[in-house]
Amino acid sequence: MKNIIFVLSILLCFSLLIFGKIQYDSKLKGIAQEAQSTFEVSEQPEMVQKQEQVNSNVASIQAREIHPQLQDKLINAINNKENFRLAIAGSNAIATSEDTQIPWPKLVIEELNDTYGESTFDVMVYELGNSTTQQVLENGLHNEIAEFQPDVLLFEPLILNDNNNFVMDVTLSNITTILTDIRDTSPDVFVVLQPPNPIYRPNYFLQQARELKLYAEENDYVYIDHWEAWPSITDAEIQNFIEGTRPNQKGHDIWASVISEFFLGE
Repeated sequence: MKNIIFVLSILLCFSLLIFGKIQYDSKLKGIAQEAQSTFEVSEQPEMVQKQEQVNSNVASIQAREIHPQLQDKLINAINNKENFRLAIAGSNAIATSEDTQIPWPKLVIEELNDTYGESTFDVMVYELGNSTTQQVLENGLHNEIAEFQPDVLLFEPLILNDNNNFVMDVTLSNITTILTDIRDTSPDVFVVLQPPNPIYRPNYFLQQARELKLYAEENDYVYIDHWEAWPSITDAEIQNFIEGTRPNQKGHDIWASVISEFFLGE
Protein backbone atom coordinates (compact mmCIF):
# COMPACT_ATOMS: atom_id res chain seq x y z
CA MET A 1 0.00 0.00 0.00
CA LYS A 2 2.82 2.38 0.91
CA ASN A 3 4.55 1.57 -2.39
CA ILE A 4 1.41 2.44 -4.34
CA ILE A 5 1.04 5.77 -2.53
CA PHE A 6 4.72 6.52 -3.18
CA VAL A 7 4.40 5.78 -6.89
CA LEU A 8 1.25 7.87 -7.15
CA SER A 9 3.00 10.76 -5.38
CA ILE A 10 5.86 10.66 -7.86
CA LEU A 11 3.45 10.58 -10.82
CA LEU A 12 1.56 13.51 -9.34
CA CYS A 13 4.78 15.52 -9.00
CA PHE A 14 5.76 14.80 -12.59
CA SER A 15 2.28 15.78 -13.77
CA LEU A 16 2.46 19.07 -11.89
CA LEU A 17 5.92 19.80 -13.33
CA ILE A 18 4.79 19.08 -16.88
CA PHE A 19 1.64 21.14 -16.45
CA GLY A 20 3.66 24.03 -15.04
CA LYS A 21 6.12 23.83 -17.92
CA ILE A 22 3.28 23.90 -20.45
CA GLN A 23 1.72 26.91 -18.73
CA TYR A 24 5.08 28.73 -18.62
CA ASP A 25 5.82 28.09 -22.29
CA SER A 26 2.33 29.26 -23.20
CA LYS A 27 2.83 32.53 -21.32
CA LEU A 28 6.21 33.12 -23.02
CA LYS A 29 4.69 32.49 -26.44
CA GLY A 30 1.87 34.91 -25.69
CA ILE A 31 4.31 37.61 -24.58
CA ALA A 32 6.41 37.11 -27.72
CA GLN A 33 3.36 37.28 -29.98
CA GLU A 34 2.14 40.41 -28.26
CA ALA A 35 5.56 42.04 -28.60
CA GLN A 36 5.77 41.10 -32.29
CA SER A 37 2.29 42.43 -32.89
CA THR A 38 3.16 45.70 -31.15
CA PHE A 39 6.37 45.98 -33.23
CA GLU A 40 4.51 45.37 -36.47
CA VAL A 41 1.80 47.85 -35.59
CA SER A 42 4.33 50.54 -34.67
CA GLU A 43 6.49 49.87 -37.76
CA GLN A 44 3.69 49.66 -40.29
CA PRO A 45 2.63 53.35 -40.26
CA GLU A 46 6.26 54.44 -40.81
CA MET A 47 6.67 52.09 -43.77
CA VAL A 48 3.35 53.17 -45.23
CA GLN A 49 4.30 56.82 -44.76
CA LYS A 50 7.62 56.34 -46.57
CA GLN A 51 5.95 54.52 -49.47
CA GLU A 52 3.30 57.23 -49.69
CA GLN A 53 6.08 59.82 -49.91
CA VAL A 54 7.77 57.84 -52.70
CA ASN A 55 4.47 57.59 -54.59
CA SER A 56 3.88 61.31 -54.11
CA ASN A 57 7.34 62.22 -55.43
CA VAL A 58 6.92 59.96 -58.45
CA ALA A 59 3.49 61.43 -59.23
CA SER A 60 4.93 64.93 -58.94
CA ILE A 61 7.72 64.12 -61.41
CA GLN A 62 5.31 62.46 -63.84
CA ALA A 63 3.20 65.61 -63.85
CA ARG A 64 6.15 67.83 -64.76
CA GLU A 65 6.98 68.72 -68.35
CA ILE A 66 10.61 67.66 -68.29
CA HIS A 67 12.72 65.68 -70.74
CA PRO A 68 11.48 62.04 -70.83
CA GLN A 69 14.96 60.61 -70.27
CA LEU A 70 15.51 62.88 -67.27
CA GLN A 71 12.05 61.98 -65.97
CA ASP A 72 12.74 58.23 -66.23
CA LYS A 73 16.07 58.55 -64.42
CA LEU A 74 14.53 60.57 -61.59
CA ILE A 75 11.67 58.11 -61.12
CA ASN A 76 14.04 55.15 -61.20
CA ALA A 77 16.27 56.72 -58.53
CA ILE A 78 13.31 57.50 -56.26
CA ASN A 79 11.73 54.04 -56.64
CA ASN A 80 15.07 52.37 -55.86
CA LYS A 81 15.70 54.78 -52.97
CA GLU A 82 18.98 55.84 -54.55
CA ASN A 83 20.56 59.27 -54.83
CA PHE A 84 20.32 60.88 -58.25
CA ARG A 85 23.90 61.81 -59.21
CA LEU A 86 24.17 65.13 -61.04
CA ALA A 87 27.54 66.45 -62.24
CA ILE A 88 27.83 70.12 -63.21
CA ALA A 89 31.07 70.96 -65.04
CA GLY A 90 32.35 74.05 -66.74
CA SER A 91 34.67 77.04 -66.77
CA ASN A 92 34.92 79.69 -64.08
CA ALA A 93 31.61 80.96 -65.49
CA ILE A 94 29.99 78.52 -63.06
CA ALA A 95 31.67 80.26 -60.14
CA THR A 96 31.62 83.83 -58.79
CA SER A 97 34.38 86.37 -58.42
CA GLU A 98 33.01 87.70 -55.12
CA ASP A 99 32.08 85.91 -51.90
CA THR A 100 28.88 87.94 -51.67
CA GLN A 101 27.59 86.47 -54.94
CA ILE A 102 25.82 83.13 -55.37
CA PRO A 103 26.83 81.10 -58.46
CA TRP A 104 24.09 79.65 -60.62
CA PRO A 105 24.88 75.98 -59.75
CA LYS A 106 24.24 76.69 -56.06
CA LEU A 107 20.98 78.46 -56.90
CA VAL A 108 19.90 75.46 -58.97
CA ILE A 109 20.83 72.99 -56.21
CA GLU A 110 18.70 74.95 -53.74
CA GLU A 111 15.73 74.77 -56.12
CA LEU A 112 16.19 71.03 -56.63
CA ASN A 113 16.38 70.36 -52.89
CA ASP A 114 13.31 72.50 -52.18
CA THR A 115 11.30 70.68 -54.86
CA TYR A 116 12.49 67.07 -54.70
CA GLY A 117 13.90 66.89 -51.17
CA GLU A 118 17.49 67.14 -49.96
CA SER A 119 17.97 63.37 -49.97
CA THR A 120 17.12 62.98 -53.68
CA PHE A 121 20.14 64.59 -55.37
CA ASP A 122 23.85 64.03 -54.97
CA VAL A 123 25.37 66.98 -56.82
CA MET A 124 29.04 67.55 -57.62
CA VAL A 125 30.26 70.80 -59.19
CA TYR A 126 33.51 70.65 -61.19
CA GLU A 127 34.86 74.11 -61.87
CA LEU A 128 37.60 73.81 -64.51
CA GLY A 129 38.59 77.46 -64.28
CA ASN A 130 40.44 78.93 -67.25
CA SER A 131 41.54 75.53 -68.58
CA THR A 132 41.20 74.87 -72.28
CA THR A 133 39.71 71.62 -73.51
CA GLN A 134 43.25 70.50 -74.41
CA GLN A 135 44.49 71.16 -70.87
CA VAL A 136 41.58 69.20 -69.45
CA LEU A 137 42.67 66.16 -71.45
CA GLU A 138 46.39 66.59 -70.83
CA ASN A 139 45.90 66.92 -67.06
CA GLY A 140 43.07 64.40 -66.76
CA LEU A 141 40.81 66.99 -65.15
CA HIS A 142 37.75 65.13 -66.37
CA ASN A 143 38.72 61.85 -64.68
CA GLU A 144 37.11 62.89 -61.41
CA ILE A 145 33.82 63.41 -63.23
CA ALA A 146 34.12 59.93 -64.74
CA GLU A 147 34.80 58.42 -61.30
CA PHE A 148 31.66 60.07 -59.92
CA GLN A 149 29.62 58.12 -62.50
CA PRO A 150 26.85 60.69 -62.85
CA ASP A 151 23.31 59.95 -63.97
CA VAL A 152 23.26 63.36 -65.63
CA LEU A 153 26.19 65.48 -66.80
CA LEU A 154 25.45 69.18 -67.32
CA PHE A 155 28.51 70.38 -69.22
CA GLU A 156 29.60 73.85 -70.35
CA PRO A 157 32.45 72.77 -72.67
CA LEU A 158 34.94 75.63 -72.23
CA ILE A 159 34.53 77.07 -75.74
CA LEU A 160 35.20 80.61 -74.51
CA ASN A 161 38.43 79.38 -72.88
CA ASP A 162 39.43 77.88 -76.22
CA ASN A 163 38.50 81.07 -78.07
CA ASN A 164 42.02 82.39 -78.74
CA ASN A 165 43.76 79.03 -78.59
CA PHE A 166 42.13 76.57 -80.98
CA VAL A 167 39.88 76.44 -84.00
CA MET A 168 36.48 74.96 -83.28
CA ASP A 169 37.27 71.66 -85.01
CA VAL A 170 39.97 71.00 -82.39
CA THR A 171 37.67 72.08 -79.58
CA LEU A 172 34.88 69.75 -80.73
CA SER A 173 37.32 66.86 -81.10
CA ASN A 174 38.50 67.45 -77.52
CA ILE A 175 34.90 67.66 -76.28
CA THR A 176 34.20 64.32 -77.95
CA THR A 177 37.17 62.72 -76.19
CA ILE A 178 36.15 64.16 -72.82
CA LEU A 179 32.60 62.85 -73.16
CA THR A 180 33.77 59.48 -74.48
CA ASP A 181 36.04 59.01 -71.46
CA ILE A 182 33.17 59.83 -69.10
CA ARG A 183 30.77 57.52 -70.94
CA ASP A 184 33.28 54.66 -70.69
CA THR A 185 32.49 54.47 -66.95
CA SER A 186 28.89 55.69 -67.22
CA PRO A 187 27.48 54.44 -70.54
CA ASP A 188 23.94 55.49 -69.59
CA VAL A 189 24.84 59.03 -68.52
CA PHE A 190 22.41 61.65 -69.80
CA VAL A 191 24.58 64.40 -71.32
CA VAL A 192 23.28 67.96 -71.46
CA LEU A 193 25.41 70.61 -73.16
CA GLN A 194 25.16 74.37 -72.84
CA PRO A 195 27.25 77.36 -73.92
CA PRO A 196 29.05 79.68 -71.49
CA ASN A 197 27.37 82.98 -70.71
CA PRO A 198 26.89 85.35 -73.66
CA ILE A 199 28.94 88.52 -73.99
CA TYR A 200 28.35 91.83 -75.73
CA ARG A 201 28.90 91.68 -79.50
CA PRO A 202 30.87 88.43 -79.69
CA ASN A 203 32.82 87.69 -82.83
CA TYR A 204 34.33 84.22 -83.20
CA PHE A 205 32.69 83.22 -79.90
CA LEU A 206 29.27 83.54 -81.54
CA GLN A 207 30.36 81.13 -84.27
CA GLN A 208 31.69 78.75 -81.60
CA ALA A 209 28.33 78.76 -79.81
CA ARG A 210 26.48 78.03 -83.05
CA GLU A 211 28.81 75.13 -83.87
CA LEU A 212 28.43 73.74 -80.35
CA LYS A 213 24.65 73.72 -80.74
CA LEU A 214 24.96 71.96 -84.10
CA TYR A 215 27.39 69.46 -82.57
CA ALA A 216 24.86 68.67 -79.83
CA GLU A 217 22.09 68.11 -82.37
CA GLU A 218 24.25 65.87 -84.56
CA ASN A 219 25.31 63.74 -81.61
CA ASP A 220 21.87 63.53 -79.95
CA TYR A 221 22.87 65.54 -76.90
CA VAL A 222 20.32 67.82 -75.26
CA TYR A 223 21.34 71.46 -75.68
CA ILE A 224 20.14 74.17 -73.32
CA ASP A 225 20.35 77.49 -75.17
CA HIS A 226 20.09 79.76 -72.15
CA TRP A 227 21.22 82.73 -74.27
CA GLU A 228 17.58 83.12 -75.27
CA ALA A 229 16.77 84.29 -71.73
CA TRP A 230 19.52 86.95 -71.65
CA PRO A 231 19.33 90.39 -73.25
CA SER A 232 20.37 90.36 -76.90
CA ILE A 233 24.11 90.04 -77.56
CA THR A 234 23.81 93.17 -79.73
CA ASP A 235 22.12 95.16 -76.96
CA ALA A 236 24.36 97.12 -74.58
CA GLU A 237 21.98 96.14 -71.77
CA ILE A 238 23.64 92.73 -71.62
CA GLN A 239 26.66 94.40 -70.05
CA ASN A 240 24.57 94.83 -66.90
CA PHE A 241 24.56 91.03 -66.56
CA ILE A 242 28.27 90.38 -66.98
CA GLU A 243 31.54 91.55 -65.56
CA GLY A 244 34.37 91.29 -68.03
CA THR A 245 33.55 88.04 -69.81
CA ARG A 246 31.80 86.30 -66.89
CA PRO A 247 28.36 86.68 -65.31
CA ASN A 248 27.70 88.94 -62.35
CA GLN A 249 24.94 88.14 -59.86
CA LYS A 250 22.21 89.24 -62.28
CA GLY A 251 23.76 86.95 -64.87
CA HIS A 252 23.93 84.01 -62.48
CA ASP A 253 20.30 84.57 -61.51
CA ILE A 254 19.03 84.48 -65.09
CA TRP A 255 21.22 81.48 -65.93
CA ALA A 256 19.99 79.59 -62.86
CA SER A 257 16.35 80.24 -63.79
CA VAL A 258 16.78 78.52 -67.16
CA ILE A 259 18.57 75.47 -65.73
CA SER A 260 16.04 75.16 -62.90
CA GLU A 261 13.22 75.23 -65.43
CA PHE A 262 14.87 72.36 -67.31
CA PHE A 263 14.96 70.17 -64.19
CA LEU A 264 11.66 71.28 -62.67
CA GLY A 265 9.54 71.72 -65.78
CA GLU A 266 8.21 75.06 -64.61
